[in-house]
Amino acid sequence: MEFKIVFSRRKCWTELLVLQVLLVLLFFDIIQAKHHHNELQQREPVKGGEDIASHSCIHDEIIEQRRKRSGNKVYSVTPQVYQAADTEPLHRTGRALLEIPKVSGFSKNAKQPIRIYLNYDAVGHSPARDCRNIGDIVKLGEPPAASHLGTPSCNPRNDPPIFGDCWYNCTSDDIAGEDKRRRLRRALGQTADWFMRALAVERVRGNLRLSGYSACGQDGGVQLPREYVEEGVADADLVLLVTTRPTTGNTLAWAVACERDQWGRAIAGNYVPKTLIIKTFYLKGETQMTI
Repeated sequence: MEFKIVFSRRKCWTELLVLQVLLVLLFFDIIQAKHHHNELQQREPVKGGEDIASHSCIHDEIIEQRRKRSGNKVYSVTPQVYQAADTEPLHRTGRALLEIPKVSGFSKNAKQPIRIYLNYDAVGHSPARDCRNIGDIVKLGEPPAASHLGTPSCNPRNDPPIFGDCWYNCTSDDIAGEDKRRRLRRALGQTADWFMRALAVERVRGNLRLSGYSACGQDGGVQLPREYVEEGVADADLVLLVTTRPTTGNTLAWAVACERDQWGRAIAGNYVPKTLIIKTFYLKGETQMTI
């Protein structure tokens, strides 16, 4: 899958990051599609001094890599409670676009706006994988246990990007300072609000229950908080665990589901933006997606 973005230097930085998150969440099982990896292609500047660049979707590569790793599940299945046993089962399609209801309010078992819970606890809290200072050497993937720190080193233009298993040399662009974290929270919050207005699901009854079977996500993953497993997450249909670990290549951001319900709908996942640090390239025009 390839999508092309035309950049200018005028609009708000947040708009670009919001779009990236939107695209990633679309990959993240909000819609079902087969994605194909495409190599970055830099092109000649177009009229007006604008640059056109293509970027890769690595969703399928992430899933395939996780499937091949010994002892790793692609995802866990955790059944949820959706309705009382004496009610008529709903036709389960996972999710639907919201429409204006014909009558005021929602019926007891009608699909309602999806509730997305964002967790930032893991941002910058993994010394072995998060860039904190320029020149830090951190893990990307799973380097051989016997390898020396820094060897093998990651190729910044690696293709495909997620198949690293190497040591990454951190640059200033990889460090998530307070300002970048605030912008990330704002962009993700706006994106979650957009999806809550746009998508409807059959809501979980009570707390969303997660298994915590293994680390959520790729590249070391994120351990689910104990309370998510023991008590569940209130007022949530989908939990996103946010990390800011580096990624090589031309991928803007990626996400992967780590838990699904009994119907196959994603209920927990890991979101990783690579371009958290964009400051000078802003979205101007349309985005073209080819599946």
